[in-house]
Amino acid sequence: MGNGMHSETPWRSSIMLGLCFFLSLCIFRYEVLFFPPYWDSITGLFSEAVWLDDHRFDYYKLMYETPGYNLGGARDRLFSFYPTLQALLIRLIPDTSLLLLINHLLSFGYASVALLAFYHLLRYQFTKDISLLGCFLLLGFPLFITQADALYMEMPLLAFSLSALACTIYRRPVLGACLAMLAMYTKPTGIICVATLFVFNLIDLTVTRRQRRAACGILGICVLLFIMQWFLYQTFYQEIDDAFRFMRGALKGFFQSMPDFLMLYLIFGLFTGLTLKRHLQEASFTIKPFFITLFKDRLNILMIVFLSWFTLFYMNIIIILPRYFLLCLPVLLFGLISLMVRYLKRAWLIRSGILILTGLFLYNLSGRLYSVYPKNDGFILERSLEYMDDMRLNIQLAKRLEEKYADTTIITSWPYIQMLVLPQLGYVTKPLNAVTINGPLSYGPFTKAAATKDTVWVYGPNCFSGMYGYYPHEDELIETISKGERQVVIFRNIE
Repeated sequence: MGNGMHSETPWRSSIMLGLCFFLSLCIFRYEVLFFPPYWDSITGLFSEAVWLDDHRFDYYKLMYETPGYNLGGARDRLFSFYPTLQALLIRLIPDTSLLLLINHLLSFGYASVALLAFYHLLRYQFTKDISLLGCFLLLGFPLFITQADALYMEMPLLAFSLSALACTIYRRPVLGACLAMLAMYTKPTGIICVATLFVFNLIDLTVTRRQRRAACGILGICVLLFIMQWFLYQTFYQEIDDAFRFMRGALKGFFQSMPDFLMLYLIFGLFTGLTLKRHLQEASFTIKPFFITLFKDRLNILMIVFLSWFTLFYMNIIIILPRYFLLCLPVLLFGLISLMVRYLKRAWLIRSGILILTGLFLYNLSGRLYSVYPKNDGFILERSLEYMDDMRLNIQLAKRLEEKYADTTIITSWPYIQMLVLPQLGYVTKPLNAVTINGPLSYGPFTKAAATKDTVWVYGPNCFSGMYGYYPHEDELIETISKGERQVVIFRNIE
């Protein structure tokens, strides 16, 4: 049940298994196949993609003449190929419904590749049934489902990263390095995979020196390019004590909103400690034999190195969003499965334990086990299917505004402004006369003083709407649109 499960699944079987994962997602999540983008996918990725399409892929203008994301411009992911891919799809597929369908099928495809790669990683060490059940454990996790739904970069990042790990563990380090480079140019956090494989290839003596040298060369170039992009893009501003602020602030808040990740992190810490202890005992507590036996434990070391780099990387990021942790979710689940296999021993107990946990994850799909989040902040709601009410609310709101207020000036905040002025997103069929007071946005600044009696305001409680609000004693309520716990208010200012 432990080591010795190194045989690879034949390609035909791999394709069939991946197809089964893909069809399962299509059947289970059919209702989202025509859903438009959501939250950061609206304000970042697709805003840049639409800009690229409108400006004929003028990258020079995007780099030097367009404001960045934080200043209200379209420039968001300058060193990612994904906005360009979306811009090409927008250019080639003018029908919005077909565009959304193809995008969702692509996302399900990435999720299927991630599941297949995870299966191969598990199969390296465990039996077929345990490996397959482990995949369904990952598939049933709320965050995995929401990011399979989302038209964003997290799922392709995960697919490329896990594929890179799988290729490397099966002694194809050069292909693994190339896939790690793809991960980095999907989203900069792919550098975690690059750094992991660079370290692993330095210590892995089971492949030829030529392969290791070629892989390390590719990965080293990636590291140098990342450092250069770091300075060019200037995305990592930090003060001296930011790491400490992170540890007691952002990370604490994240684990409070998603305690299941805290438990998985603690379990992986236990897995790491027990793995190191076992190798120390095998080496009779002497250093050189310890490292020799440790480096032979290839998959466990690969996973430990990956989570170490992941943690070190995010200690330098102040704002922690739930979706960022999708990248480490399979690694955390690997640690959990490893401990179950090591201590439950019997196959039926292991299978039962994984099935019970899968059932628990499925029960939590809609966030039943999470604390209630009162606002319409998609970056929190997308931790589970809680986001579905907000998504349906956004669709209904956009339809209502287009039907009743197409000729009226609409004042609102992010992400509603992008939804209303970019028909390529699929919320409206034509740009509405919508403006925002959130700052010097390229979509058109507007101030409350300039509003007329016919102007309508749209307010949804989220992190972008702090500059204004609905006050019953000052404003005239037109209507309230609600879906589940989420609501948006349409009103006029009567002062």
